[in-house]
Amino acid sequence: MDPTPTRRDPPRWLNPLAWVLLPLFVLATLETALGRTGLVYNRYSRVEAVARERHIDYLFLGTSRTWAALDTVAFADEVRAHTGRDVFAEKAGIGNSTNAQHLRGLRNVLRAAPDALRGSVVFLEARAGVPGAERGRDLRNELGAGALEDVFRLEDLPALLAADLPEEGAQELEDKASVLLAWAAPPLRTVQFRGRIRRKLLERAERALRATHLFGAPPRKRRVNLADGGGLRDDPEGLEAVRRQVSERLDALIARQEPIDWEHSDLLEIVDLVQRAGARVAVLELPLCSPDRRRWTSELRRADAARIAGLLAARDVAHVDAGIEVPDTDFPDNLHVNLEQAERFSRAAARAWLAVEAGDGPR
Repeated sequence: MDPTPTRRDPPRWLNPLAWVLLPLFVLATLETALGRTGLVYNRYSRVEAVARERHIDYLFLGTSRTWAALDTVAFADEVRAHTGRDVFAEKAGIGNSTNAQHLRGLRNVLRAAPDALRGSVVFLEARAGVPGAERGRDLRNELGAGALEDVFRLEDLPALLAADLPEEGAQELEDKASVLLAWAAPPLRTVQFRGRIRRKLLERAERALRATHLFGAPPRKRRVNLADGGGLRDDPEGLEAVRRQVSERLDALIARQEPIDWEHSDLLEIVDLVQRAGARVAVLELPLCSPDRRRWTSELRRADAARIAGLLAARDVAHVDAGIEVPDTDFPDNLHVNLEQAERFSRAAARAWLAVEAGDGPR
């Protein structure tokens, strides 16, 4: 009799199970890795995580303009230098965001940490006296930005489904389905962000190759930080392309402007929500380059600015103007200030707010 023990084959049912478990293991590993990297840009979920851990003294809400223009470290440092207070500033500057998105994002933050903003100041982005987004309750603009998934909750389902379909309705139906899928299965980062991951990896590879100088002179100094804020490409070619597009579209944007229905906009709901949470609200003027200023100082927008100024004053909302001029050359893409001007603006904004707080500045 052969003393060598015979090898027992695994049960047959383990074979198909292995084909299931192995891909799940790979997927789980990727999910964990992506959740810990910058490849997946968390917007309000990041602010929510911060609010769970510490009190936020100053919170800035806005678009990618806010992300680019606000150096929160410089702002807090300037406040500390003038008051001696150790403060913390955070920003939710999200590209293409709307009032509807910020309202829902703030709602979620305050539910997660009800006291995170008590006694704080929440700044709303403004351009030439026009705060928030040009749209009101319409969710359409958020779908294309891919940002609604981060703030969506079950109670938002009726508003999402009721959003009007534009001419490109098929695309919006796809976007709505994407929002619902991301809400129903939030950990699908590997699938949901596959296009962004591919672009990020290609961009990183391109930067690495350029850094070797094998293809000519070294890259120019990066003048604006948008990629980290979910914004535009920040390489020279990308910025030049955006600059051309902004200039070409400006007249069309002005021609399509419509009056803003402030009384029924989510902006006033944001103000009410923040004040109920025990925080103050202020409108902060952001620097504009001359082409972009044309859009926000049109006859229609000047009338909008005058109307909302009265509504905000009645709600004790301060108006803060840093009072600095930024040359057009420091807006690489005609929309966003560069990194050097961001620090300068942030320090000036802090001083302007402290003057308002002390009763010495304009309201």
